[in-house]
Amino acid sequence: MAATVLESVNGAVPVMAGVGGVDTRAVCEQVRELDHLDLAGYLAPPPYYLRPSDAGIAWHFAEVLKATQRPLMLYNVPKRTGCSLSLPLTRSLLSHPRIVAVKECDATNLREVAKRQPFPVFCGEDAHMLDHLLAGGAGAVPASAHIRPDLFVRLLHLAEAGRHLAAGALFSQLQPLVSLLFSEPNPAPVKAALAIEGWIDPDVRLPMQPASKALCQRLEAALAHLPSTSEEQAREAQAS
Repeated sequence: MAATVLESVNGAVPVMAGVGGVDTRAVCEQVRELDHLDLAGYLAPPPYYLRPSDAGIAWHFAEVLKATQRPLMLYNVPKRTGCSLSLPLTRSLLSHPRIVAVKECDATNLREVAKRQPFPVFCGEDAHMLDHLLAGGAGAVPASAHIRPDLFVRLLHLAEAGRHLAAGALFSQLQPLVSLLFSEPNPAPVKAALAIEGWIDPDVRLPMQPASKALCQRLEAALAHLPSTSEEQAREAQAS
């Protein structure tokens, strides 16, 4: 998959690969298998399910770093892994020159990390994206941005430009879609929305289940209410 993405973007944007699992050795092997590709780095959570101590999490990342010379972005997603990167641990890990940023999905941590730390913090909790960007956060890694990425890029640019009212107005248009995309287990709603737009089939691998018919109908309505690319271009031209 990583090779296909790299071929598709053809150098237009940097590409990171997500690497995670229960077994540190398997994660390191995954990294070594990917490392021949021209990746910008790796997005790496702590080990799933095991809930190791801070010392165990630090050891895990140290082993992953030995498997590559590429940078890592930490990925704190407690509801998926069962453990959380504490603020002291995050600060300690980011002192390594090749751990360059954190994708933070814990809403409480997100506020504290963005407020107190000098390193790049990317929002991984889509509903909190606007607040994070307006508070000066480095960016976001949102699942929702698979759908109409042009609008999410514009949201980032508006926030960076200090146009808070325009950013808030755009996010209010995106918010119904964002809520729907997390109303059933991810990634089924995202795949359903992409299928509605004609990009992919909505199939998911078992035990995941496809998005319900009712949700698909609501997604179709939400997508229809998003501003068109031409409308956004017109707004941008008017504002400049």
